[in-house]
Amino acid sequence: MAGSGHGLAMASAAETHPGPMLVITSSSFSAQRLEDEIRFYAPELPLLPFPDWESLPYDLFSPHQDIISQRLETLHRLPELTR
Repeated sequence: MAGSGHGLAMASAAETHPGPMLVITSSSFSAQRLEDEIRFYAPELPLLPFPDWESLPYDLFSPHQDIISQRLETLHRLPELTR
């Protein structure tokens, strides 16, 4: 698909699918782009991004606090999903 075709396809599928959908992307950049496209085509859909840690298991530093907060918020909201 060209352009924002993936976003349109995902938005259409999510609107017709009765339950939650999981979309896995190859990078954080492609995840953000797809999220923006889906929000454009279906602004009423609840999207719960689950960002990458952006660190390796053996790194001496922890992931950024914003990433940890976003992941915890997504995990907290998962049980509330109805579609």
